[in-house]
Amino acid sequence: MKFYKNKYSLFTLILMLGFIFCNTFHPIPTQVIDYDSELVINLRKYILLEEDIDLAYNIHDKLNIRDSNDSLFISSVDKSPGLSTIKLNVNNKNIDIVVYYKKNEGYDSIPSQSIIHSTIAKDKYKFIGDDIILDYKNVSRSVSSSDLRNSNIKILFNNNIIKNKYIHIFKDKIRIMLPRELKDGILRICATDEYENLYRENQTIISNGFPLSKNSKEFSDYFSNIYYLMVDRFSDKNDNNNLTVNDLSIDKSVKFHGGDLSGVLKKINNGYFDRLGISTILLSPIHLNPDSSFRESIAPFKKQMGFDGSWPINLTSIDSRFGNNKDLKSVVSAIHKKDMKVFMEFIAGHTHNNHLYYELFPHWYNTNYLNWEELFLPQFELVDNHLIDQLTLDAKYWLDEFEVDGLFLNLNHSLSSDFSLHYNTSVDSARNKHTFHAIKFSDSFESAPEFINPIGFESEINFPLYLNAREHFSGLNTDFIELNKMIINNLEDYSSINLVTTIVGIDDQPRFISVADGQVSYKEKNTSSYLQNIEDPVSYEKLFMFMVMNNSLPGVPMLYYGDEYGQTGGYGADSKRDMKFQNELSISESYLKERVSKLNKLRSQYPALSVGDFMILRESKEFTAWLKSYYNEKILVFFNLQNKVIEKNISLPFEANELISLLDDSKIILDDPNMASLVIPPYKTGIYILKSK
Repeated sequence: MKFYKNKYSLFTLILMLGFIFCNTFHPIPTQVIDYDSELVINLRKYILLEEDIDLAYNIHDKLNIRDSNDSLFISSVDKSPGLSTIKLNVNNKNIDIVVYYKKNEGYDSIPSQSIIHSTIAKDKYKFIGDDIILDYKNVSRSVSSSDLRNSNIKILFNNNIIKNKYIHIFKDKIRIMLPRELKDGILRICATDEYENLYRENQTIISNGFPLSKNSKEFSDYFSNIYYLMVDRFSDKNDNNNLTVNDLSIDKSVKFHGGDLSGVLKKINNGYFDRLGISTILLSPIHLNPDSSFRESIAPFKKQMGFDGSWPINLTSIDSRFGNNKDLKSVVSAIHKKDMKVFMEFIAGHTHNNHLYYELFPHWYNTNYLNWEELFLPQFELVDNHLIDQLTLDAKYWLDEFEVDGLFLNLNHSLSSDFSLHYNTSVDSARNKHTFHAIKFSDSFESAPEFINPIGFESEINFPLYLNAREHFSGLNTDFIELNKMIINNLEDYSSINLVTTIVGIDDQPRFISVADGQVSYKEKNTSSYLQNIEDPVSYEKLFMFMVMNNSLPGVPMLYYGDEYGQTGGYGADSKRDMKFQNELSISESYLKERVSKLNKLRSQYPALSVGDFMILRESKEFTAWLKSYYNEKILVFFNLQNKVIEKNISLPFEANELISLLDDSKIILDDPNMASLVIPPYKTGIYILKSK
C-alpha cells in the first residue's frame, strides 16, 4: 500500500504537477441575483490559473461590485429587475459575465414556461460559403408572444459577447453568423422579454466549428449511457474464486454469489452490451473486502457480508472473489476494443474498520456516525489534507494501472470544496488526460449541484429527478404538471446541457417495477415475502416510460443491471438479485429488453434527445407532450399514464408533414403542418421525429 507524504498546500501541489489545463477559462453561465440579496460568484469554479487571480472591473451604473478571495460580490443599486453585463479583466484576459436581477414576485430565477410563456429554441443551421448560419425561434405557449426586438438579448461565445454585426434579431427569430475562428466552445443566448422575465439560457456546444453531433471528431459523453453492473451478481465464469460460507445464520441474499470479472468479460465478448446499445460500463466496487460476516448495529442485528464490494479493507487491491489484476486489465481491454468506456465505483466516503487507515489515522474519520446501521463502516471526514492526498493517490492507482476511463466516487456529505478541487485537478494533471469524475452519495438521496462545475465533478446521481419520477411513473403520485416543474428546476440547477446521471433504480432501493406492480413500497424494509414475478403487464410499460423520460432529457441515462428486462427486488440486498439472461427471461421481459435496446441506441443517434432544447407542448396530471429541438432535428415525445385511450391535438411550433416513430418506424401523416392529432393507447409513450417534404 502506497502512502502519500505531502508538506505542501493543495494549490502548491497543483502547480508542482504541472496541470495541463492551466490558464483555462470555462463559460460562466447567467448569474441570478435574488431580490434584495447579494450574489457571490466563486471564480475558481470556472477559471483555473497557475497564478493568483488578478481582477479589474469598471464601476457599474446598476450594480454594486466588490471582490474578495477570488470571488465577486454583486448586488443591485436600484433594485430594478433586468439583465446586465459585467466586463472583467482577469489576469489580462477580458471576459463578460451576464447577470440577471430578479423581480420581487417570488418567481423562480428561471421562471417556468407558464410564467414567461416562451422559449428561445434552436431552429436550423446551414452554410453560406464558409460561414455557418444558426437560426433560433421564439416558441410561445400562449396566444400572444414576445417581440424579440423589444427584448434584452446578450449573445456570447464562452465568456465574450459576440459583435452585433454577426447577429440579426427579428420579431420571433434570431440569426447568428458564427465567425469561423470560433471553433470550440459554447454559444450562449441570454435574454429577457419586454417584461424583464428571464428566458432559460440557450446553449450550443460548438465542436470544430459545428454544433456538436454524432458526427463530431470524437464521440461525446453527452450522447452516452451507462450500464451499472454488480460484479458478484452479474455472471460467474470462474468457479475457482468462489467463496463457500457454511454459516446457516447468514441469509443467502447477503452471501457472495460467485459473479466475477471473468464473467463480465464473457458477456462483453459475446456482444451482450453491443446488442443492448451501451456505451459505458460501470463496475461496482471490487476493493478487497473482509472474508467474514458482521452484524448490523440495529435490531434484528442480522449478519451481513460485503458481496457488493463496499466494505473495503484495502482501497488499492482487488478482492480475489472478483478476480485479479490480469482479469481487470482483460475487461478494460475488451471494452476499449469495442470503442466503449469503462468506469469504476471507488469507495471514498468510508472504509471497513479493519482497514489500515482506521488503525493508523483514526482522526481521518467521523466519530459521530451512530446513525449508520453498520458501525463497522466508519465514515471519512473529507477535510484533512493528508486524507485528501491519500484518497486521490488511491483513486489514481486504478486509473493509471488499469486505464479506466472514469470513477464514480462513493462519498458522504462531508464532501468539501478542498477535496473537489484537489482531487479533480490532480487526477487529470497527473494522467495528462481527461477523466470522467462523478459523485455517488452513499448516506442520503440529497444532491450537491454546487460541486458540479467545470473545475469540479462532471456528474452526480440526479436524485431529485429520480425521487419525483419514481413516485410519478409507478402510480404512487401521478402528476405530469408537477414532474414538468421538477424538470424545469432541474435544468436550472444543472444547466440545459449537462452530464448528470439519470436513473430508474439504484442499489439498496426496491426495484422500480416491483413498486409499480404493487408488491413493495419504497418505505418498507421487510424483504421476506416479495414475489419473483410481475403480475400486471402494465408495470413493464410504466418502467419503459420512466426510461423514455431519462433518455429524452439532458444528462447520462444509467441502467442498473437487470432493469433492461424488469428485474424484481425489494430493499437492501434483495435489490441485488442474480442477473438473468436471454434463456431465463419471460416473453414480457424479452419484449421490454428489446425495446430498451432500441431506446439506448436512439440516444447516440439523435442529439436532440440529449442536447436539444426542452419545451412543454401540453400537460395534464396523466398526459404530457414535449418537444426537443436541435436545429434541423425536432423530436416529439409524449406519455399517456392512464388506463384509457386518449385523443390529443398537439400544436407544433415547427412545421411538419409527417411524424415518424423512432421506436417502431410507424408514421403519422399530418393534415395541418402545425398540428399533430394523436390517438394514444393506455400506458403508452412515443418518440416521433418531425419530417417536412
